[in-house]
Amino acid sequence: MIGRGLAVACLLPAVFAPMIAQAAGKPSFDCRKASTEVEKAICADATLSKADAEIAIAYDRLRKALDPRAAAALAADQRWFVGARDDAGASKEGVGAFRTLKERLMERARFLKGIRTKPEDGFVGSWHNNTGGFDIEARPDGSLIVSGDTVEPVMGRWVCEINASGREAGGVFEARQEGDASFLKLTREGASLKVETVFPDDASEHRVEYCGQNGSMDGSYFQVPSGSK
Repeated sequence: MIGRGLAVACLLPAVFAPMIAQAAGKPSFDCRKASTEVEKAICADATLSKADAEIAIAYDRLRKALDPRAAAALAADQRWFVGARDDAGASKEGVGAFRTLKERLMERARFLKGIRTKPEDGFVGSWHNNTGGFDIEARPDGSLIVSGDTVEPVMGRWVCEINASGREAGGVFEARQEGDASFLKLTREGASLKVETVFPDDASEHRVEYCGQNGSMDGSYFQVPSGSK
């Protein structure tokens, strides 16, 4: 599910070190080298430049504060974000994309700033990534319920809406939705939460009822304050 991710210096760890803006209103990259439509748009607008710089600063902070597994998962999510951002920009914002460049950048900045680097053990909480996220709550009987939604981040081609429940056993939470033979397998990987769809061995097709065509909730998620988008 990882997007192609263009080479934007502030966003690709282990390949390009984040270049933090040196002055307010300036983006995190050299505008003299801007080559894509999105880069040029960011350089031409002070609000976009500020949001881009905030993303770089927040990402650099997180990359240093998270444990190795969560940092690697965030790096993958960041590459996905950049790819989706640029793919949507190439398709001309407002024509096919369901969010403007301004909305994408500001939402990403808020998301990164809100990630908790040392969440408590377990599964309860709000978990999000580039596609959206979900909330996990504990019931009085000890079971867990998960509810939320994700959306394909470029054009909104698919949406997943989950409302499932289950129990944690041995560090694994299997969330099942009524009427669906598959289930979500959730495990903690440091500060991140890994989600995988598990299908029956005899399944004729790998499709879940709560997702649109080609949709999936698989991936790594990060804990953010309750109510975050």
